[in-house]
Amino acid sequence: MTLKALLLESSSMILRHAGVNSPVARWRNVELPRVQNRRLDLLAELENGDLLHIELQTTNDPKMPLRMLEYAMGVWRMEARIPRQLVLYVGNEKLRMTDRVEAMGIRFRYDLLDVRDLDCEALLESDAVSDNILAVLTRTNDRIGTIRRILGKISRLAPGRREDAVRKLLILSGMRGFETVVIEERIRMPVTFDIMDNKVLGPAIRQGIAQGIEQGSREVLHALLRKRFGALPEWAERTVATCTSDQALELALRTLDAPTIEKVLGASGNN
Repeated sequence: MTLKALLLESSSMILRHAGVNSPVARWRNVELPRVQNRRLDLLAELENGDLLHIELQTTNDPKMPLRMLEYAMGVWRMEARIPRQLVLYVGNEKLRMTDRVEAMGIRFRYDLLDVRDLDCEALLESDAVSDNILAVLTRTNDRIGTIRRILGKISRLAPGRREDAVRKLLILSGMRGFETVVIEERIRMPVTFDIMDNKVLGPAIRQGIAQGIEQGSREVLHALLRKRFGALPEWAERTVATCTSDQALELALRTLDAPTIEKVLGASGNN
């Protein structure tokens, strides 16, 4: 689903690599009305009027050619035309599938592309973040550098889109077994990835910081008062325990010059 979403957002570079020169005009959701009731991964209508069918495959399926032939016939029945077909292989094993069927007078073929053969640098240079994310599946001699560049592109997005892009990057990197690298590199980018943008963690952290500042201010005030006047009476303990961080700062400044604890806290209106 993540790969389909990324291709729906931006697929032009991958399609050009596969030899599809006409841009996508629109994507069509097609469920073939047959006993198998199979749903195509992606079906696009190109600007030149042709249909393009894309299947995403993570394993070497020996029956892939027959599946693609069935898909082609299903679309032909519905649309009265045969689509151009592309299988995009995204698995970890070496690609071993064939791209054709030749038997009993039948000659049928489709395009078969290993995502690792895509140009990693071109995907990274693309202005489309979806292309940048797909680069994580390609071959590269600098995996960490690639992830850093992708995270750099993601960091320029608005907070909502940024979280979605990071989620997709984690899913795709998990397909290659190095999602922990993405997490580690993200942690190393505190300036570009503000955790405060997170809808769940942000407010909780802000509240924790505010509470921490307030508690710390009270502790500083308490320490200064004890240093100047010794053990605090009960009313003074209550005053310190209920003051805000701003009040604590004001009272701490008074502690430097006031002759008695009453002079410090009495004027605060808290005793």
